[in-house]
Amino acid sequence: MTTALPHLRPVRADDAAAVLAAFTSHPDMERQGDVTTLDQAQNLLARLTDPDGPQPSPTGSPTNSAAWSA
Repeated sequence: MTTALPHLRPVRADDAAAVLAAFTSHPDMERQGDVTTLDQAQNLLARLTDPDGPQPSPTGSPTNSAAWSA
């Protein structure tokens, strides 16, 4: 039997509700940023999907890598 592997796709602007849900799901998410409203989630996604903008990395240093979603 073959087990399907998880599939990741780039995040999109319409992921804002899911991003907000993730940030409000656990207090540890504070380490990833301050997202407590849908507007903040939309702003985060706008930064993450801007091909010319710096992307946050886990270490806090900017990178130009894409953000991904399951």
